Amino acid sequence: MIRLSENLVSFRKAHKLTQSDVADHIGVTKASVSKWETGQTMPDVALLPLIASFYNVTLDELMGYEPQLSREQIQEVYRQFSERFAAEPFDAVYPDIQIQIRQYFACCPFLFQMAVLLLNHCDPRLGERISEVRAAIISLCLEVEQKSEDRNLCESAHTIRMMVSLQSGSYQEVIDELSDLTLPDRIDDQTSLLIMAHMAKGELPEAERAAQISIYKQLLLLVQHSMHLLTLSANDPARLEMTLTRMEALMQAYDLIHLHPNTAAAYYYQAAVTIAALLTSQKAAAGFTGERVVSLLQNYRHAVMILFRNDLKIHGDEYFSCITEWFSESALGEISVRSKKEVLATVLEAYDHPSLQFLGKEVLQDMKENLAKECAAYV
Repeated sequence: MIRLSENLVSFRKAHKLTQSDVADHIGVTKASVSKWETGQTMPDVALLPLIASFYNVTLDELMGYEPQLSREQIQEVYRQFSERFAAEPFDAVYPDIQIQIRQYFACCPFLFQMAVLLLNHCDPRLGERISEVRAAIISLCLEVEQKSEDRNLCESAHTIRMMVSLQSGSYQEVIDELSDLTLPDRIDDQTSLLIMAHMAKGELPEAERAAQISIYKQLLLLVQHSMHLLTLSANDPARLEMTLTRMEALMQAYDLIHLHPNTAAAYYYQAAVTIAALLTSQKAAAGFTGERVVSLLQNYRHAVMILFRNDLKIHGDEYFSCITEWFSESALGEISVRSKKEVLATVLEAYDHPSLQFLGKEVLQDMKENLAKECAAYV
């Protein structure tokens, strides 16, 4: 962040000088120095090296410019932009993000979080602009992958880039870059090695923490991949029922609706939409009814309510006792990637899905209004 006026005051006082002393040395009036220090005007560019030399600091130190932002500074910038997205049009916020990106282009963690920010606010309603924004996200991720020495950051940037490429219709690019993930001889489970190493050293709390985190992450991935299976089984009622049965057991075993209500809501909604699509097709089968769709939508509503009561924050439970602390260590900490207002708008739009319309407009409208009313206290 540029803090020239503050620094001019700070450096002058540190050297125990008056504004007149500085003015005499620089060759300007005392009034000019006063205006610089109050932020009314800025020194001429040609004077900046002279001022920096006078105080024996670099130009970056004089300006208060930090090419590398701290984790806390990145969090604050993300939070401010996220709040603006909830209150202002995308086109009013996007230019300011571009300015910040240019200013801190050397800070890879910042570039990555700006890519995440844009991805979470890249609404299809942007129309033709969406291609431009997606291209910007891909460019930011490529910059991180090419410049950063942080392997985890590079891998995360690559994942975001693949997500956007998929959204952009570059399916073959995604297949080409990720096909190795399904090779039978690929060995990915390095977490087990970490756990065993901690156990061998007698570091049991560290081993427990690593094991909890691994199970937690794999649990969420299992649910996400199972949602894909729901869609793939839409034309096979018997297989669809098998996936639903197993997933319901998993959801209950880990109390996922309380542990991670966001993932639970996504699952219940996907299950409701998949069954609804089956009911409106020619392949409806026993066990798939409108009442079952309504029941799943009620679970969806329950999960959304828990999410809002939790202030959109991720947390652990009695079993996953290390997760809350672990998540607080992430780059954004407890900051929600989207504002409550935006999340609520998204969850309410879910009731407009074409496959659900067979339930009737009045039923869906009542569901939407009740959920909006219940969430209003938390927004």
